[in-house]
Order: sequence, then structure tokens, then C-alpha cells
Amino acid sequence: MNAFKWLVVVIFLVIIGGGGYWYYKNTLPTYGSEGAFEITVGLLEPKTNQPMVDTPFYLVVTKDTETDPAFKKPLFGVTDSAGRAAKIVSKTQLNANDYVLVQKVG
Repeated sequence: MNAFKWLVVVIFLVIIGGGGYWYYKNTLPTYGSEGAFEITVGLLEPKTNQPMVDTPFYLVVTKDTETDPAFKKPLFGVTDSAGRAAKIVSKTQLNANDYVLVQKVG
């Protein structure tokens, strides 16, 4: 019976979008909707500097001046065949210190 309860919870979370998180697979999502600046971010293997293909990731914009409601929730997804994670659309130019993009483990 306990396993059935967990199955119901998992199905519910999938239906409502994982509790508010966005999860994309096999597409290059756009993160954010306000602004004229756009960058495409991706993951590289630290030792070889090669793209990390089909790798789960976690992306959050941390820049305080960005007020787009989309940035209030993290973006989860899987990199594409070129290691790209997402396009970020923002009101201001973003630097590497303005967002966190990491490989999702576990």
C-alpha cells in the first residue's frame, strides 16, 4: 500500500510540473521572456573541454536586477546533442557570474 501512495505522489508531481519546476528533454528551451538580450548556455566536460551531450542540468539566474517571473523557478533539463542547455532571454546583459548552470547529479 505504501508503494501505491508514492506512485500517486509521483504521478501528481508529474502532472503539476514537479512542484513548479520546469523540465525539458530533447528540446532547447528558452529561459525567461522579458528583454532584448539572449545567450545560449551549455555544459562542457571540465577535463576535456568537450560538450556534455544528453546530460541533466540545473539552471538558475542569480542576477538581482532581473525581475522576470520565469527566473523565480529553476530550469531543469537535458542538454542537446551539442551540449547546449538553454537560451536565456534577459533585460540586461548576463555575465558568467549572473547565472548558475551545473550538471544535475542524482
